[in-house]
Amino acid sequence: MFSTGTKEVPHQYFTSIIAFAASYKNIEDHFTDFVIKFEHVLRNIDFDTCKLHLETEFLGDYNFMWVNKKINHMKNDDVVKNQLIETDTFYFGYGNRTKYGTLRDTLNDTDCFDKCNFGFSYPINKE
Repeated sequence: MFSTGTKEVPHQYFTSIIAFAASYKNIEDHFTDFVIKFEHVLRNIDFDTCKLHLETEFLGDYNFMWVNKKINHMKNDDVVKNQLIETDTFYFGYGNRTKYGTLRDTLNDTDCFDKCNFGFSYPINKE
């Protein structure tokens, strides 16, 4: 499931990249549980940013982004401008983004998984 890619120089320029890929049955029905577990992993590794591409069979494709607040201290204007959701640990965002968390394209409701009535909303209420 995880791959660190090549460690050969010059293929690793600034930071390491860890790739994660898996196939899940009906992940959209259990996405909140998946995100809780995924964020647990993120809290226990030293990461800068994390991009997740979710490809579903019937519901379309979605992009998610986590930015580690311990490493990246964003200005409030940047958080608002890039439509990021701030939590205690992360800046979270939907849509096509750069590795720094800035939006590449205008964010639409169809980019936001929580606006599609799949039972997911962020930030997650763990109660």
